[in-house]
Amino acid sequence: MRIALPLLLIVSLAGCAAVTPGYSPDTPAPDQAAKGPSMLKPFNGGSMVAGDRYAVSTEERALSCSKITGSMHVMMSRLRDSANRPKPGAATTAMQATAKPFIGAGANLDVSDEIKQTRARLKAYNDLLAEKKCKTLDIANA
Repeated sequence: MRIALPLLLIVSLAGCAAVTPGYSPDTPAPDQAAKGPSMLKPFNGGSMVAGDRYAVSTEERALSCSKITGSMHVMMSRLRDSANRPKPGAATTAMQATAKPFIGAGANLDVSDEIKQTRARLKAYNDLLAEKKCKTLDIANA
């Protein structure tokens, strides 16, 4: 124990000394610094409306048929996966209910709302594909 503490201190300080003096990270070229980092713009999706329906946003309406179809395939695969997701245990549910007043909402362990929203979104996307005269998908088994 007597040797371990000084040894740990020496190793920690040696790590700090390993940094090259005068090092500074690469700076971007002046024309790129003005642009800032290249990031994607956030996508504004639709929302749930009365009657458990999904209202498609104008940005979603602008998507191509292949992008809509690809999104639908991802959603259908998530729905299939949700059937294999284990149900939360009684202890987990009780701990979340106990902690809710102190920490706020927390994670929703009940996935039925998420499944309902995904199914509504699938139907809205399928209707959008039909409206655009694209090939629709069979979402009955999703």
